[in-house]
Amino acid sequence: MEVQTGRGNRGLYYRPGDRDQLLVRLDRQGYYYVVGHIEKENTHLSYLMEIGQGTGNRFVRRVGAGEANRWQTVGEFVVEPPVGVEAVQVFATSEPPDRMLPAARFDPGRQLYVIGNNPVDTIARTRGLVRIEMGTAAAVPAAGVGAALPAVGEAVLQFTTLQ
Repeated sequence: MEVQTGRGNRGLYYRPGDRDQLLVRLDRQGYYYVVGHIEKENTHLSYLMEIGQGTGNRFVRRVGAGEANRWQTVGEFVVEPPVGVEAVQVFATSEPPDRMLPAARFDPGRQLYVIGNNPVDTIARTRGLVRIEMGTAAAVPAAGVGAALPAVGEAVLQFTTLQ
C-alpha cells in the first residue's frame, strides 16, 4: 500500500491557504483507515479521519477488486494555522478493521475524533504490526492451525506547514 498527496510523498511543505489531496493505493482489495498526528505550537494530538463511504463505519473505507492498484482520493485538505509538522498513518487490512480502530472521542472545538494528546504514545497504540513470538501458543491463529491471518499494511506520510 502507498500514501501520497497530489504533490507527491517527499519534501512536502505547505503554507496556510494551500490546498491538496490525500491519495491512497492498495495493491489488493481490502479496507483502510487513517490516523492523523499533529505537532504544532501548543497543539499535540492524534485523531481518526472520517473517510467512510457506505462501509457502516465512518472511519473505514473499502477498496474493491476493481479499485486495487489505483490511486483513490481520500479527500481534499486546506492548510490552516497554526503551522508545524503533521503526519498521516494509513492502515490497510484484508478484513474489516472495526476491532483494530483505536478508541476516539469527538472534540467539538476541533471537529475531530481525538485518539490522544501525545502522538508518540498514540503511534505506539495504533501500530499495524505486532510481533508474534514464534513457537508459542500466541503464534497459532485463533481460528485454529492453518487458518489464514488477514493481510495488513501500513504507510506513513509526513509534511510540514510553514508561515
